[in-house]
Amino acid sequence: MKKTFYSFFLAFILISCEGFVGENGVVVDVVTGERISNVIVELKSSNVSGIKDTTSLDGYFRTSTLVGCVFGGCDKYELHFSKSGYENIKIDEKYSRGSEAKYLNQSDTLIVEMKKR
Repeated sequence: MKKTFYSFFLAFILISCEGFVGENGVVVDVVTGERISNVIVELKSSNVSGIKDTTSLDGYFRTSTLVGCVFGGCDKYELHFSKSGYENIKIDEKYSRGSEAKYLNQSDTLIVEMKKR
């Protein structure tokens, strides 16, 4: 019985993890390239809720957070961007790994482009 318990416990430890979800980046106007301040950025995930940020005067946001994950479920999330006068945007964890993703000066700072209405 003890052997079974320890085996189960060890297996649980090996398949659980801690991981980061979310992104850090900058929001820009798709036409002018100017950075947009006061954009509301909300992280939505099955592991966390209520993570919100507002872009700084330079358009930067930070929503990355460390979460406990089980069975490889660490990386599924959505980011919602909204600001009056702009179209809302929703991206998921696949966006930053895709070919259309843009980064600031060869860094890990994701560029998110918003279009005026």
